[in-house]
Amino acid sequence: MNQISVTGNTPLRFWEGFACLKEELGLENQDQGFPVFFEQAPFFGLIITKNSATIRWNKPSQCYRGLSLLSQHWGTCQEIHQPMAFETAGIMFDVSRNAVLKPETIRFLLRKMAMLGLNLGMMYTEDTYEVEEYPYFGYLRGKYSKAQLRELDDYADALGIELVPCIQTLAHLNRALHWPAMAHMKDTEEVLLVEDEAALEFIRAMIRNATEPYRTKRIHIGMDEAHFLGLGGYLRKHGYTDPFTIMERHLKNVSGIIREMGLDAMMWSDMYFRLASPTGGYYDAPFIPEEVMAKAPADIDLVYWDYYQMDESVYERMMEMHAKFPAKTAFACGIWTWTGPAPHPQRALDTILPGLRQAKKYGVPLTFTTGWGDNGAECPMVAGLYPIVVYGEMCYNNEYDAAACAARFR
Repeated sequence: MNQISVTGNTPLRFWEGFACLKEELGLENQDQGFPVFFEQAPFFGLIITKNSATIRWNKPSQCYRGLSLLSQHWGTCQEIHQPMAFETAGIMFDVSRNAVLKPETIRFLLRKMAMLGLNLGMMYTEDTYEVEEYPYFGYLRGKYSKAQLRELDDYADALGIELVPCIQTLAHLNRALHWPAMAHMKDTEEVLLVEDEAALEFIRAMIRNATEPYRTKRIHIGMDEAHFLGLGGYLRKHGYTDPFTIMERHLKNVSGIIREMGLDAMMWSDMYFRLASPTGGYYDAPFIPEEVMAKAPADIDLVYWDYYQMDESVYERMMEMHAKFPAKTAFACGIWTWTGPAPHPQRALDTILPGLRQAKKYGVPLTFTTGWGDNGAECPMVAGLYPIVVYGEMCYNNEYDAAACAARFR
């Protein structure tokens, strides 16, 4: 191990985070070690001379990015200045698709995030967390206990990472709704029955239980891919209703719960585009009616997700359409861990790079990359580390440098 001697202004829980990372960094703190001075600054930077190093940090996780770069360039003289392109950036872990990652695997990934200087961890839990009032929610699905989530949140916080609960409050709930004890709350096999009192109480309980173990006031409430919304139980109960109207009413109810609990929410944006599309697709909506955009909640950020487009002009058009909504826009790309037993790193690069370029151009404040495990999660999440490195480096560099990313990966 290389020996360093740390002085200066470090974050509150720096030493706890350092203890988690020192083996992977190959660094240990000793009184007579190589002097490393920390100072808080408007942007991230690292200066290495023959006699000392200075790490400038704006966010706590950047301290660990600085140390990882110091370890990488040990024995050289370097001057690195890298303003972070996004206020908040990180990874969404899919821990729902028959592959609930063990807590130690989440901790492994959090350590890699800290070494990249990322500061956002998203726990995508459809029904893999405890909702005490509903014992069949997540039954036999390997869900996390609240104690486990609190421990993960504490671990992330020591590394300067905000861990955020990500749940579903409309669709993607077939594993919960297939139980007879909960079937009365469904519109279709995947979608909750909107405007139903029992379903609203269920949503309230999900949000309360999901947020309880975390420090953050942020929550991702899902709302994506609600196919055939209003065409099942809702249709039988209320008759045909325009899907935009159903979404408007549902969002009004859910945003009321969010405000009541003092939370800051974000949601996937695709349903606005699918409902305006002649085919139900994501990219072929000619426009979204102005009256629909005007009624969209201004206090629930819209996450534009895109894992498939390689044409940068598509991202530009979608960013322009999102910018017309009253809410802030966030952006999610993907590391392509969902194609089978192995990841597809080239496709990840072909989609991450143009998406992030446009997110930077449009001043998007929050981005993350996703590691989905669709259809059985055959590909281990850790197999997607190279695209994660590329995403992390793009958050601090203007363009993709293959050689630099390969060196960072190693």
